[in-house]
Amino acid sequence: MFCVVQYLDAKKSVSVVPQSWYNDCVTFWPNYKSDERINRAVKFAEVPGQDWLRHPVRLLKIYGDFKSARQGMKQSLTCDTSELDSDEEIEAGGRGKRPAKPIE
Repeated sequence: MFCVVQYLDAKKSVSVVPQSWYNDCVTFWPNYKSDERINRAVKFAEVPGQDWLRHPVRLLKIYGDFKSARQGMKQSLTCDTSELDSDEEIEAGGRGKRPAKPIE
């Protein structure tokens, strides 16, 4: 399982992380130099090292596989991140339709 998270820093960046890296609004992030190495660590859900950094995050959504999570992350970059909330949350908190006004 993979999580799409939004970092709570000034940039508000969005990333995919393995669910094993996420715990109670905090995620681990590897300190590797290359993006390729970081992507491999995420994709194969490496066990976090003791020297990895911890970052406060907001969980946007959980996906069953890496590919779906990447698609969800890309969607979050082109829309409001609140649109990624689960359907249950939207249905519970959504407002009803406005009744149409009759045309006279």
